[in-house]
Order: sequence, then C-alpha cells, then structure tokens
Amino acid sequence: MITAPSRLFKHQKIAQLIRQRIQEGRYQSGQLLPSVRMLADEFGVSANAVYRAVKLLQHEASLEGVQGHGIRVLNRPDQTAKASMYFAFICPYSPECEYYGNVQSFLAQAMSGRQDHCLTRHTDGSLEAERQAVTSTIEAGVQGLLVWPVESSGNADFFNSILKKIPIVFVDRVIENVLAPSVTQDCYKLGCDIMRHLHKQGAKRPLILEETLDISPYRQLYQGMRDTQTPGMIVDFKTVDTTGFALNYKDNPRLHMANAQKHLKAILAEQHYDALFARQDMYLDMVYTNTSLANDYPVNHIVSVTNQHPTPRSLAFYEHQPQFWIGPTPEMLTQGLTLLDGVVHLGSKHRREYKLPFWYCTPSATNANIIPPNEPMFNKKDLS
Repeated sequence: MITAPSRLFKHQKIAQLIRQRIQEGRYQSGQLLPSVRMLADEFGVSANAVYRAVKLLQHEASLEGVQGHGIRVLNRPDQTAKASMYFAFICPYSPECEYYGNVQSFLAQAMSGRQDHCLTRHTDGSLEAERQAVTSTIEAGVQGLLVWPVESSGNADFFNSILKKIPIVFVDRVIENVLAPSVTQDCYKLGCDIMRHLHKQGAKRPLILEETLDISPYRQLYQGMRDTQTPGMIVDFKTVDTTGFALNYKDNPRLHMANAQKHLKAILAEQHYDALFARQDMYLDMVYTNTSLANDYPVNHIVSVTNQHPTPRSLAFYEHQPQFWIGPTPEMLTQGLTLLDGVVHLGSKHRREYKLPFWYCTPSATNANIIPPNEPMFNKKDLS
C-alpha cells in the first residue's frame, strides 16, 4: 500500500515505481503493463491514482496506450523527445550570491532523468526585473513558468495577466490573490516545532532574530513561533536582517561583519539569553560562534534552518552543537516541476498550495543525526 505524504503525491510515487521497473527491465520495451485495476490492487490505491500515473508516463513517452490491448512500454528516443517541456525558471537571487549556486544545483537534481529544457533568468530581488524576465522568456517560446517570486504581492496584477497566457507554478513563496498552484515549505509548522523543541530542551529566554524581508515564508515562520504556547518561556523577537547579511557580506566582508557584530552585541547585552535563533546559519557562524560574542554572551542552544546537508560551516560553529531544521528545497523544485508538467501537458487545474515539511537535524563536528518528518513514503513491500 502506498501512503500519500505531502512530500510526494500518490500518482507521482506510482509513476516513480513504474519508471523504476522499466529501468530495471522488469517491464520490457514493447511489453504490455498489467491492467490499471491490477496495479491499483498491487499498490493499494484507487484506479484513478494509477490512471493519473499512466497519463504522466505517457506524456514522458515512457508508455503508450494501445487501443483494445492496454498500455505498452516505450523506449524510443524519438518518442521521448516529443514529451519534453520547454520552461523558464525565474529565480530571485543574483549569480554573485552564494545561494544562487545551491538553487541551480537543486534545479539540476529536479530535472535529473527528465527530457525537459530550462531557460533560467535571475531577478536580483527586483520586481521590475521579475516582470522583464517573465516577458522575455514568454517571447522566447517557453511552455510554462516555474517562478520563485521576489515577494508576496508586488507583482500580483502582472502575474494574473500572465496566467491568462501561460501556465505558472510558484515555489517557496505564494503571491497573494494569484490563482496559480504553488509548492512551498511548511514554515508555519516549522516555527511551531522550533518553539516546542526549545521549550522541551528547557530554554527559558530565547532570542529570535526576526528577518526584515517581507516574504510569506518568513511571515509564516514567525507567526508559528508566536502562536505556540510555551509556558514559563519568555521569548524576545528582535529585528535583524540576517538574510541581507548572507546575501551581501561579500561586497565588503570586514565592514559587514563589524556592523553585524556591533548590532548583535547590543541586543545580547540587553538580557541574559539561553537560546539564539537566526534563519541564516551563515550569520550565526560568522557573526556569533566565530567571534568573541560566543564567549561574552554564551547561550545553551543555537538553532537555525538550512537548505542543504551537510552544511558547509566552520568547526567552531559545529562545536556549539547547533540544532538544524533542513528545508526540502530540492523536493520543492521537483514537485513544482511535476505540477508544471501536469498543467502544460495534461491541462491539470491545480490551484492549491502544497506544503512540504522540514527535517530536524542535530549535527556535530564529526557526525549528524537526521530525523525526517514522520510521514512514510511507502511501505516495505514497495522497497523490494
């Protein structure tokens, strides 16, 4: 039986299993698959879920329907080429930004094994550049847009007009009042989980460094923190632009680090804090754990969020035993691409926001213990 976690839809998992069997030779080229009903019984799902998986594989040119006979396995390059999708990925980060390379790597993972073609444009966090990027890629003939928006509302009217011309799927951030599907990370639940974790660990006075960037993931994260009941724990929220530091410190490292340390020192001097949270682990590494602040204002718990594992941080940082939640960015892009493919090729009418959970991790200087979300991808039978 296949369960349906938020990380992967049932029909996608079925398609993945059928695709794997084709690659392993269990289903040979030219061979007919078992009937939809037989596959539904085997996987413990509805016939509709299998049918959607078959349709997805047909548009990948892995399968074809043979009237009066069933579904046949394909393995011809000329057929595969027909199923490719030409899409644009619009990214808010600059190529000079360290995270831009990570995003491109995650996108490459999402496209692995697919026949799609991608045109990438970056917007440097500019709403005007975002509009220009979308317009130019549509003029280049793309079939759909995978958009990581600059912010949550600034281009809402623009995207509503574009949505009448071409399919759009948003990732990481939603744009208010735009009826397009989106795949995001469940930041509200993340905020709740972090506060519950600190409370369970005995923290009494956590300091939360709250981002200034006005995007939906950050708003949801801090709202989740504020909504979580933690008796006996006094939580201070202080505004600090750790994202701006992570994106811009290379412009003038000495100046940015000196200003960031001065600002954080003033905050830490106000109270005796026993826990410190910042959304950007790079900020904690460069501004706190590798400076005199860690000795002058020690805390028992350092908490942050990252989008990759292992995280490339200093030995001093790991010696503080930071507690991490790992964001599912590669899965987010994979699912966003699958949604876009469904809209482009199948005419799917998705409108909802799909939220993916974070993974909890407790790394040290020598190892890491990763605890995934408590949602099984599939049962033992499907692993055989």
